[in-house]
Amino acid sequence: MHHRTRDIFVGLTAIAGVICVAGLMFLFGYIPKFLEPGYIVHVNFPQAGGLNSSSRVILDGVDIGRLIELDLQTPPKRGVVMTAQIRSDYNIPENVRVTVASKLLGGSPALAFYTDHLAVSELDDFLPKDGSAELNGEIQGMLAEVTKKLQTYLDPAIKNLNQVADDFSKLSKQWTTVGDNIANMTAPRTLADVDSGKAQANINTLLARADQRMADLKITIDHINNLVGDEKLKASLTNMIDQTTKTATAWEETAKSTQVTADSLSKKLYAMADDMSATIRSTQLLIDKAATGKGTVGQLLNDPKLYTNLNETVVRLNAALDEIKLLVEKIKAEGVNVNL
Repeated sequence: MHHRTRDIFVGLTAIAGVICVAGLMFLFGYIPKFLEPGYIVHVNFPQAGGLNSSSRVILDGVDIGRLIELDLQTPPKRGVVMTAQIRSDYNIPENVRVTVASKLLGGSPALAFYTDHLAVSELDDFLPKDGSAELNGEIQGMLAEVTKKLQTYLDPAIKNLNQVADDFSKLSKQWTTVGDNIANMTAPRTLADVDSGKAQANINTLLARADQRMADLKITIDHINNLVGDEKLKASLTNMIDQTTKTATAWEETAKSTQVTADSLSKKLYAMADDMSATIRSTQLLIDKAATGKGTVGQLLNDPKLYTNLNETVVRLNAALDEIKLLVEKIKAEGVNVNL
């Protein structure tokens, strides 16, 4: 092979090696300073936390620049001061949270800015870009960062668990009260204590009182059975029923006879009333004739038939009145109401 050709291949190989190394450097976060123009931000830390002068700077997980210098504080101050170069197209809010973010699967840690705790109104207040911006950071290990993120996700679940625990606590208290009530309802007590007011009634005393009432009912039933089976009582009841039947029959016959007597008496009274009406009419005619002055009044007044008729009417009236008195006395004595 010609020497010139060989030199060309060697040069190309060297160029390819440089490109590969640059690519690897870019992959591992190294960017030359001349490729990253921007503004300066100073950050104070109690310790470096694994950062170095080539560490990257991220804002909410987005790469926005790099550290260009890391040095100890001037005594009497303690800690380290870091100088970060931020690309000009990124603005950093004033009250961002500054910490060190370690990568889970290896690699260099990064200077991290987070805005998750800021209100919406605070996102528009940015750090100055004239190199005077200064922030204070806090170091958190990877475990603390993971724990904090897990805490964010676990807080709602823990709140729900606390609510469930409170509900179980309330339910436990309620069931305790129910158990106490059941114990009071089933506690052994005597009827004497309940009747005297020393204790309140419960299920045991209720059942005992029910048993006592059932025993009393059984005794009552036995007494009824004894009375029903008593032959003397049966004979007495039979005799009483017979007497009642006879009395009812006698009352019925008395009522019938009384009704017949009343009917007969009614007919006599009707006839007597008719006679009285005729007599009254005759007397009225006599009076009328006497008032006319025709001279016949004396003959009528001396006529014996007039006296005879009046006498017979009075006799019949007295007989009818006597029968009415007897009927009234009989009704009072026997208590039968008869409508005439």
